[in-house]
Amino acid sequence: MKVTPLRAALAAGAMFVTGAPAFAQAPPIDAYERQDRIEELERQLQQATDENDRLQFQLQQAQAEVRRLQGMVTDLAAVRDARDEVESGRAPPAPAANQGQREASAPGPRTAQGKLGTLEGADLPPSDAGEAYQRARGYLLANQIRLAEDAFADFVARFGTDVNAPEARYWHAFTLLAREANTEAAAGFVDYLRRYPRGRRAPDSMVRLGVALKALGRNAQACQAFADFTRAYPNAAQNLRDLAARETRALRCTA
Repeated sequence: MKVTPLRAALAAGAMFVTGAPAFAQAPPIDAYERQDRIEELERQLQQATDENDRLQFQLQQAQAEVRRLQGMVTDLAAVRDARDEVESGRAPPAPAANQGQREASAPGPRTAQGKLGTLEGADLPPSDAGEAYQRARGYLLANQIRLAEDAFADFVARFGTDVNAPEARYWHAFTLLAREANTEAAAGFVDYLRRYPRGRRAPDSMVRLGVALKALGRNAQACQAFADFTRAYPNAAQNLRDLAARETRALRCTA
């Protein structure tokens, strides 16, 4: 039979129609599989994104802690350098004359009195440095630690050049340590040692600094503080030497 162009076209059309159902059914199956795969990849991507965010947050926290500790180590090194300069005669000692001079003569914690009576002025801080210091000391002796902390901080802020400022700085750091604000306490003792490396409270500050560092888990730095105390202040009060010895044994510090 002679195949004409018309017959060829009809035959091709028949084949297309006959095969149409098979071709029509395949795409929906492929589309469902593709959609499932896309959804699975999206879930995996979201999980990876969440994990990455968590790790980034932990990294930022770790970096902040490293920066804080590096700053503390730098401060400790500065304390050592300042003390060594004083001991070697390269720098003059911080003026500590008359420290505590007012403690024996100044009155005890005052009850506020004024023209309007005792109650109306009770919460006002004393305007006189001596009275302000004695009020802070009174809180400390009464074991009112938080009030003492605030009063010493107020004294330092208002009377930072007063003769009692070194004592106030030390006792402020001491009250912070007493309520276990160890990071702030360590910073306070470091500040005292930098300002007054041969001050009256320098041995106390070095020992208490070691205690604060131990509480922060910085055992190597704590051991260094106790070692510096033993070397720099061999004639310190016995109670301080006993405390340093106990803490050194507890930490198993190496010489």
